[in-house]
Amino acid sequence: MAELGQQTVEFLSLVSRTAEESFISLKELVEKSKSSDQSDTEKKINLLKYIVKTQQRMLRLNVLAKWCQQVPLIQYCQQLASTLSSYDTCFTQAADSLFFMHEGLQQARSPVYDVPSAVEVHSQDHMSVYQNV
Repeated sequence: MAELGQQTVEFLSLVSRTAEESFISLKELVEKSKSSDQSDTEKKINLLKYIVKTQQRMLRLNVLAKWCQQVPLIQYCQQLASTLSSYDTCFTQAADSLFFMHEGLQQARSPVYDVPSAVEVHSQDHMSVYQNV
């Protein structure tokens, strides 16, 4: 099942559906005008409502048509976002690994030795340095 917002519909299908709905609404308006005893004012108001509704539908179609021209750019941006998300995951894992490695190195490091004293004792062959202690 496709994710929400990931389902696609052909633009031709939208145009056909919009034209069909507008035509059905117009037929209903004509039948309603013929069969009822509405005043001319009410008929004009209903016709104006139909025109406004149809105009809004066509305006939405126009906006969709202009938006569809930008689809390659949007797909490219989605691809970039996906790549950045995978980089984010990799960087997070690397940071975690470095943290745990640092902790391991702290535990594994050798203690600090007094190298100068050890060299002096080794070079003099006796422990006169420690006799005063």
